[in-house]
Amino acid sequence: MTIHIDKTVVGALVSRVIGVTERRTVLPILSNVLFRLGEGQIQVIGSDMEVSVVATTPYELPRQDLSFLLPARRFYELLKEMDESDIEIEVGSTIKIRQEAAEFEFSLQDASDFPLTHVEAEREMILRAREFLETIEKVSFAASTDESKYVLTGIYIEAKDGILTTCATDGYRLALYSREVTGLEPFGGVVVPKRALLELEKLLKDGSELELGLGRGYMMFAFAGSRLITRLIDETFPNYRAVLPVPTAKAECSKTALGKAVRRASIMIGKSDPIRVELSGGKIRVSSESELGRAAETIGADYSGVERVLHFNVRFLLDALSHLEGEYVKIGLSSEYGPVTFEGEEANYKNIVMPVRV
Repeated sequence: MTIHIDKTVVGALVSRVIGVTERRTVLPILSNVLFRLGEGQIQVIGSDMEVSVVATTPYELPRQDLSFLLPARRFYELLKEMDESDIEIEVGSTIKIRQEAAEFEFSLQDASDFPLTHVEAEREMILRAREFLETIEKVSFAASTDESKYVLTGIYIEAKDGILTTCATDGYRLALYSREVTGLEPFGGVVVPKRALLELEKLLKDGSELELGLGRGYMMFAFAGSRLITRLIDETFPNYRAVLPVPTAKAECSKTALGKAVRRASIMIGKSDPIRVELSGGKIRVSSESELGRAAETIGADYSGVERVLHFNVRFLLDALSHLEGEYVKIGLSSEYGPVTFEGEEANYKNIVMPVRV
């Protein structure tokens, strides 16, 4: 069977699913994208078994239904190098792609072997995409990248009384955010793979509506001709409420000034070396020392407590500061080596960082 398709249309569909196709996988078939043509539409599907993306667009084609597989990365690179005119796809004993004088031939694979995820949503809701995305962007940086702590590679999400709460932690830092989300219906806490939510961020348009569905062990998102389906992480997320510190002392300073001081002082040390932060009457001193030399900078602060000396992972400290809104940062101190809270102008958002023992 031979069909003619607008190359731009095909490229747009493949670009939406390419992010979840596997470069290296124990299931070689997952390095492909599945094309399904029929019923007046083209559908392209990519999956890594944990996350699947389905991209669909209306398109008038011959009445006969057709399904075939193409190597995702190779085909995507080919599309980027082709001209903007239509392409011809001939499916027979092989798959031939033609455009003007150029022809490319791929081996034929059995499309029925491609694993499809069929999930029935037990509850659905229509949300504002921008509101939902904000709750993810505020916390995703704190999720772990260590697969041995699988549950910590996900983001905890719960909905109650119109408030969506998200939390992420890697065991050394924690980010917690809550906000009202239009159209939200209540659901108990679930842990969603960070990778799925970051892929959703790339695909969503800020002003789009987002349909969220919950099924048994899955969460689904539908928007603007695309659908993303992800497995939930079936492990218990840590009870973050039990570890939220109660500050016994507080300091406040310019967020920008503190961030600049930390970045400048960090130039003198290695990536894994901690930075020293001293709090005393009316000031914060940021310093570092290594074989290269020393750096120190003092900024003004609203602090009248006892002198405190803390050491932080530089990246963790800068991440905590950079995600806060407002001109000032409020720093909450607990015990000598206890977690430190960083808050901006949003009362519903906090970042918590464990100091480094030296």
